[in-house]
This record gives sequence, C-alpha cells and structure tokens, in this order.
Amino acid sequence: MTPKDSVFGGGREERRMVKESSHQGATTLQDLVMAQALEIEALMNVLERKGFINKTAVLEEMKRLQTLAQKAK
Repeated sequence: MTPKDSVFGGGREERRMVKESSHQGATTLQDLVMAQALEIEALMNVLERKGFINKTAVLEEMKRLQTLAQKAK
C-alpha cells in the first residue's frame, strides 16, 4: 500500500487484490477479511506509535460495540 492509497472506502489496494485474484482464481472471503484485519491492525499500530490513539482503548470500544451488536440480534 502506498501513502496515496486510502484504507477507507475500498482503496486502490483492495481493488488491485480483487483484480489480481480474478486472474488467479477466486479470492476467498477469508482472504479478504484477513487483508482488511491486517490493514486495520497496521493503522492502529501507526496511530498508537504517533500518539493519536490508545490501542487498548480502541480494542475495548470494539468489544463494547460487538456486545451491542450481539444484543441487537
């Protein structure tokens, strides 16, 4: 991923992955989910390293939202 690519809104990297996968066979949902998880992890690591976020607080918020989503089912 280059600095010009955006991790939001299906950036160039995601489009490239899908395009390449069409030539190599179908990319699995698991592969796409893993790629997205790695992008989010990388973003959180950089933001924490630069002092913009506290990774523990973000993870706690993610758990809170997951609990709310489970209750809404």
